[in-house]
Amino acid sequence: MRNLHRTLLALACCLPATTTLAHPHNWIDLGTRLQFDAEERLAAVELDWLFDEFYTAFIAEEFVGSGTAPSDFLRDVAAENLANLRAYDYFLDIRQGGERLKLGDVSRFETSLRGERLALTFIIPLAEPVAPGAEGITLAVYDPTYYIEVLYAEGSGPELVGIPPGRCRTFVMPPAPDSETVSLAYALDMTQTAGDGLGIHFAEVLTVQCP
Repeated sequence: MRNLHRTLLALACCLPATTTLAHPHNWIDLGTRLQFDAEERLAAVELDWLFDEFYTAFIAEEFVGSGTAPSDFLRDVAAENLANLRAYDYFLDIRQGGERLKLGDVSRFETSLRGERLALTFIIPLAEPVAPGAEGITLAVYDPTYYIEVLYAEGSGPELVGIPPGRCRTFVMPPAPDSETVSLAYALDMTQTAGDGLGIHFAEVLTVQCP
C-alpha cells in the first residue's frame, strides 16, 4: 500500500530496533460491517482500518512535500493502496464449506485522519451474494505475509446490516499459532518473508451462521 510493504520497509531506519526485528512490523485496528441484501444473503463487507502511528507519520511526511490539498492527497493514497491490494483480495478471506468465495472490486471508499491516526473505510462486494445458512461462512482479514497484523479493535466486533437482530449468530475465534510458527515470525526482520502462508496463523476468524 503506497506500495504498503515498500512504504513500511522505508520506515525501518526510523523505528526502534525492537520494532524492526520481528514480524509483524505494523498494525491495523479492524472493524467489519457485513451487509445483507433483501433475501438475507451476504452481499458485501465493509472494512474499517485504523492504521498505526508509524504508518500515519510516514504518510504525513509524504504529504508535506506533495503540494497537494490534504483531502486529495489522502484520497490518492487510498486509491493506490486499494489498487495494490486487489491482487490479495484486499486481505479479505471469506469461505463457505471450505471454499474461498470470489470478491468484486472496491468502488466506494473513504479516508481521513481519526485523531492522530489514518483511517480507511471501504466496501468489498461479493461476486455473488451468499446465504450463510446453518453451515455458516467464515471471514478473516489478514496480511498473508504477516508483515502487518490486523485484529479487531479492542471492545469492537462485527456488525450485521440489513438483517433482523438475532437472525444470525456470530463468534470470533482468536488466533492460536503454535510455538514453531511464533518463532518463525519472531525471526523475520523487515527485509525477510516466510511467504504467503504465515498470516493466516495469526488471524482472527469470524463465523456467521443464520440457521
